[in-house]
Amino acid sequence: MDAHKIRILRSIIECVFLVCIIILFFGFLRVRSQTTSFSFDSGWDITFEEHTYKDQDVTKFVFPRSIQKGDEVILTNTIPSTGETQPTVSFLSFLSVVDMHLDGEHFYEHGLKAYDEGKMIGSGYHRIRLPDNCEGRELSIRIVVGEDNAFTNIEPIELLDSYASITGFAGANAYNFFISIFLMIVGVVLPLVAILFYFMGKEYERLVLIGALAFCMGTWSLCNTKIIQIFSVDLEWNTMLEYIMLYMAPLPALRIIDLTRSEKDRTTGKNAVIITMAAVISIFFISAIVLHVTNIIHICQLLPYFHVVAAVGVIACFGISFQPFSNLSKSDKLMYIALLTMIIAAVLDMIRFNFEVYVEKGFSLLRNSFLPAGTLVFIMLLIIGYLNYLYEYYIVQVEKQVLEKQAYTDTLTGLYNRTYFEKELVRIAERNEDYGIISMDLNGLKMVNDTYGHASGDALLTTFADILRESFEGLGDIVRMGGDEFIILLRDKGGRDVARGLIKMDQLERQKSKEMPFEIRTAFGEAYSNECKEKDPEAVYRLADARMYDMKRKTKSRKGAVI
Repeated sequence: MDAHKIRILRSIIECVFLVCIIILFFGFLRVRSQTTSFSFDSGWDITFEEHTYKDQDVTKFVFPRSIQKGDEVILTNTIPSTGETQPTVSFLSFLSVVDMHLDGEHFYEHGLKAYDEGKMIGSGYHRIRLPDNCEGRELSIRIVVGEDNAFTNIEPIELLDSYASITGFAGANAYNFFISIFLMIVGVVLPLVAILFYFMGKEYERLVLIGALAFCMGTWSLCNTKIIQIFSVDLEWNTMLEYIMLYMAPLPALRIIDLTRSEKDRTTGKNAVIITMAAVISIFFISAIVLHVTNIIHICQLLPYFHVVAAVGVIACFGISFQPFSNLSKSDKLMYIALLTMIIAAVLDMIRFNFEVYVEKGFSLLRNSFLPAGTLVFIMLLIIGYLNYLYEYYIVQVEKQVLEKQAYTDTLTGLYNRTYFEKELVRIAERNEDYGIISMDLNGLKMVNDTYGHASGDALLTTFADILRESFEGLGDIVRMGGDEFIILLRDKGGRDVARGLIKMDQLERQKSKEMPFEIRTAFGEAYSNECKEKDPEAVYRLADARMYDMKRKTKSRKGAVI
């Protein structure tokens, strides 16, 4: 397949990839448009530090100080009429105990046992079906904070149709659901494709790394947006998985950055930086899991340290890998743009979060995180960049093969040349393989050149090359050493196949001689590696050559005797 066809195939794959994403995205938005919910944000009495704030909108309430472990927040409100006989109350909590009462009667609790045992309490949505005809009854939600700075504000509270609470949740979060699932699918599919590429002999490491990064970010996004609750109701496990995926993500990212380095940048010092950063992040990741499992430090409390470690690692690796944009290949340019997109998304998300919390609380356009979309664009650019990389890699390999073929091919006959033969002898000697050599000398080439001209001499050589191909194809490498000298480099000790090849060569020589104005005859000599000490290639070659000259002398002697 030539370069033009490969380029067309790559472009088609990219277009199909983008069209599928667009179709799936708008499909999920269609699901989202079909969902309904009822806001339950206003009219709450909020008790904090023995002070009650009356008639508050929970999405706009600002705590007088930072939330600390052990703080209690009590929310009290009257359930309004929604038209549903048995509505479901839905709200999001972070790392906190949730205890609910209806008219003073306890009916729901989450996280109290984990809190008493000093374990991390999971974050997630609570969707609790209320009793029949509960309108007008007093609902009380008690929140006990399980970690320092667990949250900064109270999340919106909604009343949903009990029979469509899960589908409604999925529809309302269709945007993040689509991105998360897509990234996870990509994370599973790409390593499988990489395995196929491995057996095909293609470059596959980048594909594995992109897949690993996509899976980490997709799973993290699924957990971070709490959509994972569609599949798992274990909030503690979901929260732990969220941090594990986040802490693991920098490792494939660092290696992807490392692969953009040119050979001249792979100095001992720069290699040490990459290895050190990867080791630090790996140690941090393992330590975080061990500390969490042993209940010494909860994994969520290590997030600020992770930000520092990951930022230093990415900046350091990006710095030593940096090259002027104009010097980069197309695939590496796309990788740089992908990284820049991810960084911008992260910065915008920090701005969004702080603006929504401290400046304009409840501003609906800022409810969704930029990170899932930034991650999606990031992975898409990496995949498209990989397709370009694979194209560039393929073209380089094809050019290399063409140049190698030219270097090892005799231009007149298309057979291997002396350079190839000498290279193969070295390789055979290194592997201590069994082999054989048939040394051949094409008789009468000088006479044909002198009598019929060099064009006829070339015809004799090309005709003899065709005879050798037909006689010895599959038995070994056919080599033109130069002039009228040819070699068959056998891959085994010889045998009946070689004997049949020699007989067929003799038959074809006689047949072709009848079609041409001159006779095609060859002298040859065989020698095998087991005939010489230590299978010395030079000794085997000399032995075959000596036997060929011996045959040539005997042939001349017989002709002289006949004369």
